[in-house]
Amino acid sequence: MPANGDFQFDVLIGDEVVPEYAQEDKVYIESCLFTPVSYEQRVTELVIDELETQYWPVTPYTVKVTTPKASPNRWYSVFVDGVRVKHTVLGNGQSVTVKGFENQEGTKEFLFALPRFAKDEDDKVETGRTGKIGTISVECETAKYIRTAMSKGGSGHQTFSQANKKDCKKVTAGKYTMATTKEGRVVSSSVPNNKPQQMTFWEIGGHISTQTVLYRMGHTLRDMGITLIPLKQSKVKVTTESRNESSASNPSTSEHWRQTGNEYYGKVTGTFEPNERREHLKKALELYYKAQQSASTNDEKSSAAKNVGMASWKMTTVLKLQHSRVSLISHYYKEAVENFGKAYELGGGDKSQLWLDSVLQLLYNSIQEGLQNVASLGFTDRVSAIEELVSVIPVEDLRAECFLELAKIIFREGVTTFVKGNYKECLHHMRECYRPVEETKRFSRGQYHIEEEVQGLEVDIFVQTCVAESVQARKTGDQLLKLVMENEEEVNIDMVWEVIDWYKKAIILTRENDVEMEAIALSRLGRLYDKVLKLKFRAKDNFMRCIQLAHSLHPRTFNGEGWFRDATDTLERFQQEVVQRDEEKWQREREGVLKELSAEIANLSKHDDSTADKLLRFVYSKFPPKNPKHKLNFDKLDKASYCDMKKFLQKAVIHYHPDRVDEEKHGKKWKVLSEEITKLLTRRYEATK
Repeated sequence: MPANGDFQFDVLIGDEVVPEYAQEDKVYIESCLFTPVSYEQRVTELVIDELETQYWPVTPYTVKVTTPKASPNRWYSVFVDGVRVKHTVLGNGQSVTVKGFENQEGTKEFLFALPRFAKDEDDKVETGRTGKIGTISVECETAKYIRTAMSKGGSGHQTFSQANKKDCKKVTAGKYTMATTKEGRVVSSSVPNNKPQQMTFWEIGGHISTQTVLYRMGHTLRDMGITLIPLKQSKVKVTTESRNESSASNPSTSEHWRQTGNEYYGKVTGTFEPNERREHLKKALELYYKAQQSASTNDEKSSAAKNVGMASWKMTTVLKLQHSRVSLISHYYKEAVENFGKAYELGGGDKSQLWLDSVLQLLYNSIQEGLQNVASLGFTDRVSAIEELVSVIPVEDLRAECFLELAKIIFREGVTTFVKGNYKECLHHMRECYRPVEETKRFSRGQYHIEEEVQGLEVDIFVQTCVAESVQARKTGDQLLKLVMENEEEVNIDMVWEVIDWYKKAIILTRENDVEMEAIALSRLGRLYDKVLKLKFRAKDNFMRCIQLAHSLHPRTFNGEGWFRDATDTLERFQQEVVQRDEEKWQREREGVLKELSAEIANLSKHDDSTADKLLRFVYSKFPPKNPKHKLNFDKLDKASYCDMKKFLQKAVIHYHPDRVDEEKHGKKWKVLSEEITKLLTRRYEATK
């Protein structure tokens, strides 16, 4: 168990230290409700003028704190579920075992137990405790001795309220069932003593260290990938429900069968091998079924049904130990759920609310375990198993939760098949979601958390359906387009327009639902306009939108995707074609202008062999730049060095460069003449190098 240089603390069940499991900087222990020392806590109350007894599965535990040898005196506080249950001074190898909660009756044992049901909306644990449910902590602080004196002291009594189901859901987000701690039997009585006693007073200083363990149920730890170590003790016999005390002296036939069944049920302990336990449970079930058949009142029927449920549920544990097939284990989970449901319905008029709450908790837990049991099955078998399980659940909100889980499983399978490329199977699964979704809505009226979750699932189903139908429309368009392209002699224009309709449908279905699928459909439509209809402006619009959507998904890239390459390659081809057309047009116009400028060009050619300074003087004097700011300092030109002359030529090229010519303002002649002057100056610059 957790230990550091300051102290060690252990959680014990019976005399055995509970094994610890470290994961992600946290320490976990199993809060098992079916250990060799577990028992069913007995609660008796008056119902319709007779005593009624119920049983809850619980496990007692203790907390032991041990200090190292030669350690100084320090103040130690033990917390359970966020409530301080013990504080004391220890040092020099001393230890203390905390056995339970201290109150006016004495010390009541700590019990691992299922959470209770909330009485009303205001029933919840104290503010600040919610995040500490399911934890056991020990805190170490400095302690300085002050004095020893006679004093009456305080009562030392604690007030502890067990966490309820709603409190636990906040901790687990509703993902799994967890145990809590509650008060159990009185393990030591307190005797009132108002006389002064010798007491030692300490000054509590700063915090030194804290160690915490989180207790969770076995199935939760297994889901985390933890291999559990079973406890080795085997001392206490676990009983199941029996008739209330007032009627035990004169049992009915049903009562007789149940009491006989209880004898076999009580033998299902760790001292027997799994095969023996299985046989005991079979015999107990046989007798409990007889009790059901012979029951004459709802009180007897509900009690017998609960017995069948308990035995069936325990049978699942034994079958798991034997590695039995999942379908057989599922059968007993279904039996447990069905009979817990019957017990809850039949006991409504005769049983106490506490009894009904306990059965409802058993029903909920058996459903959750039943769902986990089939998680490893293939999709079809898993759905069938859940359909069978949900068919026997009588409580509407639990039935709604089960239908919701079924809808989620079918939806996830649909998404998986879509990712694998099977859009038809995906659409089939999306349609299969309709019934469990509608059933969830029908049974969850007033359960706002379920209604909110199913609304979100409906949105997800709608979006996935749109995306799958979009792929279906695109694939249909692709097939039709292939037929059109194969017929080179004559284009079936009606089929072409049908292809366009399919592609547009694909675009509309994915808009704001799946950006990538919309981009693919746009690429396909652009290709049709380009290759078949030769409408390049339409093709360009679709390809441009396709690329915009693809870029919006950055940092994802689609350079390796065919549809993206179609869009980029085609747009690049369009751009090259435009550039080529513009270039050809300009060359035709330029040839005409060159004829008009033949005299000026001939004059320029005469100065081709002139020195650089003479060439520059000629050009700037004969054909001065249109921009008045473009001038050369001819005084410096006369004294220019070799390097300076190169700079003058560079500046002149910039002044006459055709890209700087405003064609609309100065005309085509000046642009063509500037081109010829730039060529001449560039040749001279190259020669000057």
